[in-house]
Amino acid sequence: MLILFIIGAWYTYERYSETKPWAERAAFPWGILVPSYAFFASSAAGTAIVASILLLYRPLSEQIVRIVRHMYILVFGLLVPAWYIVFADLGRPDHGAWLLRGWHSSSRIAWMPVFYTVLALPIAIILIHNVFGPKNKYTTLDKALAVVAIIGAIGLEINLGQVFGNAISLIGISSPSLGAVFLIAAIGLGASWIPLIALPTILSVEEDEIKNEFNRLLPYITAVPIALVAVTLGIITAWWFSYGTVSEPTRLYLEEVTTGHHALVFYGAEVLLGYIAAPILAVIALAKRSHSTAIVAAILFLVAGYAEKYSMIIGAQEARLKTLHLGPAINPYHLLYGARSYHVEAGDIAVIVGAFALGLLVYIGIELLLPRLLATKSK
Repeated sequence: MLILFIIGAWYTYERYSETKPWAERAAFPWGILVPSYAFFASSAAGTAIVASILLLYRPLSEQIVRIVRHMYILVFGLLVPAWYIVFADLGRPDHGAWLLRGWHSSSRIAWMPVFYTVLALPIAIILIHNVFGPKNKYTTLDKALAVVAIIGAIGLEINLGQVFGNAISLIGISSPSLGAVFLIAAIGLGASWIPLIALPTILSVEEDEIKNEFNRLLPYITAVPIALVAVTLGIITAWWFSYGTVSEPTRLYLEEVTTGHHALVFYGAEVLLGYIAAPILAVIALAKRSHSTAIVAAILFLVAGYAEKYSMIIGAQEARLKTLHLGPAINPYHLLYGARSYHVEAGDIAVIVGAFALGLLVYIGIELLLPRLLATKSK
């Protein structure tokens, strides 16, 4: 992981110390780093929402306490790559300070640091209180902080969706619509991480009773959200297509993601894996109480969740650039690329892999440190 992060950091420096990215951005303001940022940010918010709901659940068994702790740690493991990627995409990370120096309530982007703080700070306090407070127990203070974290996560996702909705500005696929879609998708993404982060705990536990309890809980708290979210997103996507009959720009966007080079991403990853295979496997996992099936459903939904962000953001960008009523000599899309489609570069992939590796290192580091602190406290 450390090697992957170092490689990603080197590519980040190399890529943004050249002039080429700035010329490319003149044609493509959003590259693959933008949907990658949205994916990690939504995963973090969704994980916080699901974990906080579980914390408020009664009765709170020892297994749920463990799951919530793992999920809260994962929130930071997902926020780190999100922040890394967005600052890398800026090219000048120090320009992020402009959000604070020039903060204005009318700017959707200016609200992002506020919602990140309202999301992350209560979770950090809960984890610290978990070390110095009562062992394997969440108090009234923790529950109050969990509610604040839920509010922050909901605000973050609705605001993030509205940022892209304002930029896309298509009838039916605009701020209110995307705000709801981002929030719904985030819950599914958050639930999808549960069986993955709980697997090491299950494998390390020797008591059959605890393993059986995990296997009973995990399919339920994973499969139900995935199935409901997948079906809901499928219905919303079908609803979007109805706007293609009354809005030419919306029709062109839908045509771009369903018949262009994005079609494989849309039909293969988003529809087939996310809206069909994932909910079917989720129902099977719930019926059979199968942890392994829940893991497969979760992985498919995570892949589909990333594909959704890619086709929604990159596809909408290309559709708008292709339909700008400007001459080929004026429109930078035509001028620089001759109307060719956006292509992903290896340097961007390295940045994303390095960011994920850094997030995983943060997650593993906290996971290794927290039990030691808890063990020290119990002595």
